[in-house]
Amino acid sequence: MKYIEVKLSKCTAFLTHDEIQSMLREHPVIYKESLKRGKYIMRSMKQKQREVKKYENGV
Repeated sequence: MKYIEVKLSKCTAFLTHDEIQSMLREHPVIYKESLKRGKYIMRSMKQKQREVKKYENGV
């Protein structure tokens, strides 16, 4: 069984995929916000990769 590590301010929690889905299902506002945040973070990471690649290629 795989666990997802969640680091909090004073502790670390290890949750299963099903446990996280269950918690998010019960709180749809948090779920929507986490999806928005995820999209933002993924776009930001891709943009940084493009910039690094552009810099490395000297373009």
